Amino acid sequence: MLEALSETSECAPRVGAAVRYNQTGSRWFIATLRKVSATDVEIEYFWGERESVPAEKVEDFASHLRSRKHVLSLTGENLCYVFYGERLTRLRQKRIDAMQRFLRRHGFRFEPEDWRADTRIRIRPDKSSVTAETSAADRALEALLPNWLEPHRLPAGSRDPLGFQNFAEGLANTILPGLTVFTSRIGYYGLIAWAVREINGKRPNAGISLRDHFQRIERAYVLCEFIHHGAGSDDCRVLGQRSKSEVLQSAQHDRFRVPARILKNQASAGALRLYMTSMQSLGFADLRPELGADGLLPLAITDLGQRLAHEFAKRVPEGFVEFALSDRARDRDELREWGRRLCISGLGEVRYRVPFLEGFLLGNSEEATARYRTVNLLFKQKLLGEDFTPKTEGAQDALPEEAADTAEEETESEGLNNASVLLDFYEEAPRPEIALLQKAAAYELLSLALTAIFASAIEVLSKDGHCNVLALRDAIVASKGFGKFWRDPFGAGRLPVMRKLHDALFEAETPVEKAAIGGAILRRARHDPAFAASVSGLTGAPPLSLYQCLVPEKLLAESFGSLMDALVARHKLVSVNKNRERWCDFDPTGRILEKIDPNPLGLGWHSMRFPQLFSLYRDVRLTQKDLSLGT
Repeated sequence: MLEALSETSECAPRVGAAVRYNQTGSRWFIATLRKVSATDVEIEYFWGERESVPAEKVEDFASHLRSRKHVLSLTGENLCYVFYGERLTRLRQKRIDAMQRFLRRHGFRFEPEDWRADTRIRIRPDKSSVTAETSAADRALEALLPNWLEPHRLPAGSRDPLGFQNFAEGLANTILPGLTVFTSRIGYYGLIAWAVREINGKRPNAGISLRDHFQRIERAYVLCEFIHHGAGSDDCRVLGQRSKSEVLQSAQHDRFRVPARILKNQASAGALRLYMTSMQSLGFADLRPELGADGLLPLAITDLGQRLAHEFAKRVPEGFVEFALSDRARDRDELREWGRRLCISGLGEVRYRVPFLEGFLLGNSEEATARYRTVNLLFKQKLLGEDFTPKTEGAQDALPEEAADTAEEETESEGLNNASVLLDFYEEAPRPEIALLQKAAAYELLSLALTAIFASAIEVLSKDGHCNVLALRDAIVASKGFGKFWRDPFGAGRLPVMRKLHDALFEAETPVEKAAIGGAILRRARHDPAFAASVSGLTGAPPLSLYQCLVPEKLLAESFGSLMDALVARHKLVSVNKNRERWCDFDPTGRILEKIDPNPLGLGWHSMRFPQLFSLYRDVRLTQKDLSLGT
């Protein structure tokens, strides 16, 4: 049993874990732990209902299974009762699939695989299960308040079924360290530095938590931005932008209160969470989880951060904090003026930009140096500047899995995109200073090609439940335009250049056409100098390992079977490592793919943060002259 859900107890479940709720001595249910307080906990039953129950009646389900002398064994009827609260003599496949996904997702294995009402099902912890790691920001906020951040309810199947995201994140962290898919506005750095200094320096009033204190300030800030710009403009986007219309309609007699909500979950999708690690990378704050034990926000503002906060404070109107922390209403015209003073888009015109640029590009840290190097290359390549026009507009960026689960906002789409930058450098003759960008381009192109091929099989599975690999190969080879490159032995002279293949990939209408172009990209890469120069730096990268399954002397059509074998094997490995449901597997013949739990598979570039960089560049009005200050 759980002892008051003590944080020091090794078996205490974490928020988001599967737990056993012992309602009575003979009645118990499986649930998910959602919140923890001193005396009780909030659990969510499998059917979605939430309830606060005594802490002493809840125990970690995995710990319970490990403590038993015998393996937990229940009939399908009884197992359905502990999940759904009712005994069902007929188990529908949809319910069976849902229960099995829940067990796999939480790190349990079971046998047998086929369930009926009278089947005896044995459940035990899966020692091979790999749980998702939390970020430093998550750990810091978790130390501050147990119910601040609840783990996201992950989908049954991974959005990254081939496991290409992690290596791409490593490349992005080398090219533009400290930026993420969300860090696109310079104002949030100052807002956080100033607000944390205010909160940690004065302590919040009794009755208002640290979390609420910061979040009310953020919501008041967003309200002022909305009123300043009005309903007809989306030029100055902030977190919570989608709620703009609703917020602006909340006025009573032309007076506004701080909105109760700007995001569905401000704790996980608000500024403090999304910018926290970036604050540290840019040198404005240090993550200090131990401050949470003293009742403070888990950030220590650095000297540079203090300078940034000082400049931001000059823009904060008198009475703003009082308004943010109260339920009093203010006149629209007054809040509009406050929004003009606080507006993110205007911060690049004042002294605020000086400490921001020092942390962003001009400081002495290794990460600032890496960002400076990348930005300098972009200026030299004329990819930054008012007259820049993307050469590639059709490509899409695919949000990483965790971002897609967290994001409630659209990422910046205008200006620089990841495809334009990386393809531009890919077309250059290899040289040392652009090697990293060419390696990133080569990695992304391989990922796009292989994902397109795998997606063609997933599309068939989703429609028919099974996929004949040879029939799919024949359909790809027969597709107009690019199928011929799967059966022709000709060299690079007959292949379009990489940019044309890339653009065609995003213009293609069917998965089979996309797969045909994906194969042409794999052939094209073999002849490109930038790709050849990048191969050694991609050793061990998953797309390269799959690419190397192809035998150069064989036609692509002849290698399709072995490539599909490798893709499915890779997917199975990723599913085990992520503790996610597999999408598909081969039948005993090895020729037919069968559906398990496929999800829609999108096609896009992993985000290398160039759109976010462009937004910061625009906010701060960055010029090449600014870069000379760092030399």
